[in-house]
Amino acid sequence: MGEASPFPLLALADGAGSAVHSRIGAETAVRTAVDSIREKKLRIDSRSRCLELHEAILIALREAAKELETDLSTLATTFMAVYALEETVYWMQLGDGTIIAQNHSVLGCVSVPCKGEFANETVFVTSPGASDSLQFGSFPAAECDGLLAFTDGLEPLLVYQACLIPAPVCSSLISQLKQKPLTGEDLQHLLENEFCRASDDDKTLGLMVPSLR
Repeated sequence: MGEASPFPLLALADGAGSAVHSRIGAETAVRTAVDSIREKKLRIDSRSRCLELHEAILIALREAAKELETDLSTLATTFMAVYALEETVYWMQLGDGTIIAQNHSVLGCVSVPCKGEFANETVFVTSPGASDSLQFGSFPAAECDGLLAFTDGLEPLLVYQACLIPAPVCSSLISQLKQKPLTGEDLQHLLENEFCRASDDDKTLGLMVPSLR
């Protein structure tokens, strides 16, 4: 997450389980994206700007692969970002995972999990032709009561897969955050105790609500 950002920013990445250095890949993708968005105040409101960010992430991953003396594919990772800047929410996603928004207590999927040619094939930032699967968009922040972004390990619990409808627990999570800030320990407790039954996959969850003033 972009904790040091002067504006609300979530960036998540899920390294490929089969990739040796996927953790480094995920950390590199998030760090690069946060720096690029924060320093440039980059508005990913067009395909060209999203591709610019994708390329920045790829450059950083190639440099990491060179330092590790390994192939780029060993750092394979998915990536998503969502942030609010000057009354607009921007989002981008490459690979699986989901972004959900709530507007006047109505939940909806902003993004959908992106798979490859086959059902069990995941698209990664490093995949050939990954940009063909790019999802992005923007909408007025005033139309959003809260946001969730999460990796595919939480999809079985937070999204009804057959119809891509968010589960009611998403509203509950947003309500909790509106009542009081959730610490990293709080999120870890949720993931380890309430959500661990969803799957054995790695799980990452990001939440965002409007500032309470």
